[in-house]
Amino acid sequence: MADMRLHGSLTSPYVRKVRIVIAETGLDCHFVVTDVWAPDNGIERLNPLGRVPVLEIDGLEPLFDSFTILEHLDRCHGLGLLRAGDERDEAMRWHALGHGVIDAVVARLLELRRPPELRSADRMAREEERVARTLAAMERMVKTGGELFPDRIGLAEVTVATALQYVDFRFRHEWREYAPELAAVGDRGSILSTMPA
Repeated sequence: MADMRLHGSLTSPYVRKVRIVIAETGLDCHFVVTDVWAPDNGIERLNPLGRVPVLEIDGLEPLFDSFTILEHLDRCHGLGLLRAGDERDEAMRWHALGHGVIDAVVARLLELRRPPELRSADRMAREEERVARTLAAMERMVKTGGELFPDRIGLAEVTVATALQYVDFRFRHEWREYAPELAAVGDRGSILSTMPA
């Protein structure tokens, strides 16, 4: 098997999705901690967008974007992340919602990192509302039969667990009060071992 190297930060939720799958499946992949904000981090040589995750595989062009990487690993290693038929549609729906929560928390975080006089309270409120609205919708999906963590971990489970724990990490609030069913997500070893700190 070709050598694999995953470039990313320890706190990026996009990187974490890939790290969870690698931990879950036991794939042999070296993790290269990369600070995309540091000058001369070298990531632009692998990904002109200057973003992580980036997966290097000997003999192939680098892959970037978490979904692209996960799709490649799924196809090449038969991981069963992407299901078929109606199950695939449901998994993609969960993935879209979880990924959207991650994007909203990242947007809020970037706004908070601006100088106070340049921050947009409206932008932060909009992203906070987006998170709360989406988590409430996901809670309704669970209560009406939307399944998470069945007999194996898939794209939906990875993305939702990452999203919920990223909310806890970067936007602490009492979401469990209105989404208690979702609170049970995330107790697998592969998820616990990749928690941001």
